Amino acid sequence: MGPPNSDYLLTLIQGEEGRKWAATKNGWKNRNEDGCDWDHIECNSNKHVVSILLSGEGLSGTIPVALSVLTSLKMLRLDNNKFEGPIPRTIAAMPHLQYFDVSNNRLTGRLPYFESTFLKTINLSSNDFHGAIPNKFIATTLLEDLRMAENRLASTIPPSLFNLIKLDTLDISSNKLHGSIPNDIGKLQILKHLHLSNNFLVGPIPHTLATANPVNGLMGDLLETIQLQNNFLSGTIPLQLEYLPNLRELVLHDNKLTGEVPVTICSENINAFFYEGAPATPGRNYCDAIACPANEVALGGTDPCVSCNNAFYNPYIGQTRSCNTIVNQREILKNFYESTTDTEDGKSKWKGKNNWEDDDTFICDFTGVECDMDNHVIAIDLRGRGLKGVIPDSIGFLKYLQRLDLSDNDLEGYLPSDLQWTQLEEIDISGNKILGAIPPKLCDKSGLNGNGLSGVYSCDHIACPVGTFSPIGRDDGKPMHKCLPCHHNNPMILGNTSCRRVGMASESFGVAVLFVVLVLGLISFCGFRYSRRNRIDYGKVMERLEMQRPITAAELGDGRSIGERNGNSMRNEGHRRTRSGFGSNIELTSGQRERVPFSSLPYPEAETSSVMSRASRNSNRSNTSDDDERSLASQMSQRSNVTRDAFIDAPRLV
Repeated sequence: MGPPNSDYLLTLIQGEEGRKWAATKNGWKNRNEDGCDWDHIECNSNKHVVSILLSGEGLSGTIPVALSVLTSLKMLRLDNNKFEGPIPRTIAAMPHLQYFDVSNNRLTGRLPYFESTFLKTINLSSNDFHGAIPNKFIATTLLEDLRMAENRLASTIPPSLFNLIKLDTLDISSNKLHGSIPNDIGKLQILKHLHLSNNFLVGPIPHTLATANPVNGLMGDLLETIQLQNNFLSGTIPLQLEYLPNLRELVLHDNKLTGEVPVTICSENINAFFYEGAPATPGRNYCDAIACPANEVALGGTDPCVSCNNAFYNPYIGQTRSCNTIVNQREILKNFYESTTDTEDGKSKWKGKNNWEDDDTFICDFTGVECDMDNHVIAIDLRGRGLKGVIPDSIGFLKYLQRLDLSDNDLEGYLPSDLQWTQLEEIDISGNKILGAIPPKLCDKSGLNGNGLSGVYSCDHIACPVGTFSPIGRDDGKPMHKCLPCHHNNPMILGNTSCRRVGMASESFGVAVLFVVLVLGLISFCGFRYSRRNRIDYGKVMERLEMQRPITAAELGDGRSIGERNGNSMRNEGHRRTRSGFGSNIELTSGQRERVPFSSLPYPEAETSSVMSRASRNSNRSNTSDDDERSLASQMSQRSNVTRDAFIDAPRLV
């Protein structure tokens, strides 16, 4: 039998605050107990812990791995505390979990994989989770409530979420989601509450939100709440939303929607909060509660909608902040300059010549700006100028703009869909850090970077999508400029010209490559040092060989061999040859054999010298002719040279 439940439960008590809390609770001071009688703990009939209910208790620390030993646990509520760190994988893997709530803590890290097939509720809201939402991070398809709002999750909406066919509530608001809302969201046919507000979503509102319910054949009659405000959604409000009889909240403000609100959707039952505190008026336009018309704004977010003044223009419906769409060219360029000058002192750090700060300079004389004959800005070329910051929405209201080159800078943020209002024919945003997806309105813009000229419209013509690259950052129709996937790295930015390091996978790959390079470098260095110790110093070898080779007749200066010197012999004279640095001696004494010990012949030539000297004496004793002696000396000298050459080429053994 293993340790009692108390050993695992007490791991939740961490720090002084935890001990003070435990002192006021029943059972949390005791050990060697099953814990079933403790406050906030529930057990089954077998004395196994099935519920830990610690909501709002002010506990801190990390979520202890030891809790995963309580394999019968079904409900874990640690919400509204001060827990930090990641969710342990072993906790997410607990096999019988049904309810998991850690919202309103200080948890960090990436989303783990939840293995329980019994899960009904997962609430991770109001923490600091980051990274992408994995395509599959929930084992079950029977989840009913998924809440991950107010984190830093940055990715598209994964398609696996639409396999959760029992989902009642989906809340991923206030994150960094980008891309579009997939049409597959219509698969969530019993969805009641959809919260995707405060993200960076683009594209249209999918009409599939009103999808036939398979239970009673009615059109999506369960959907009650749709919150999509504060995104970059474009297009018009789909007419199909009128087939949602239970709809009570349709919040769409502060997007890039155009057109009008379909009258068939407008009802006093939708967005009733818009009129809270306002007196009832006859003939009230309930469509204003869904979205104010174009060129109007609800300054407080509620009734009434007021008109914008002449200095501004608002082409979008449902605006609440202000009529801040600038139409004056100088003001637009000034706003662009301020948005792309990201410095502490606010002063320009653009590279090269720059006169955008000068209020006296005519806008058509601004660096990189080109105008037509009517002084309309038609081109902006600021490639490689060190721009930092974001591309402001207002640039989309340079309605005569035809060419925009912002490549090779340090711009971040998202590509504004407001560029749909320009006359753009060319755009280049490659070599920056722009996130998200290309706004569909730009992908459908005919002629932009040649888009649609061959009958095919593609966002790749604007910029290569996330996770792909091209040498020019987009697809211009040439085979060598296709947007290709990055296999090792997955850069989460648009317009990549190469696969650069982004994310843990590429970082690990880089570390592995660095390790291999270092090992190979160390091996090469050791090999070089070893070879240097054992290599032949040919200069010294030649010097030693020169010192010990036999003296030729030519060196004697009289054309005779050694044996002929001083009367054809050396019988009456001792000859001693000593070379500096070695002290090697060769003595030729009259009537005696040359005495050279073998130890003094370290090189083959030394031994050859002795042979040659003996041959010379024998030649004299036999009274050979001068010609024969010269021939013999010449032959022996050649033999000496051959032997020396062979020795030089041979490795030296130390």
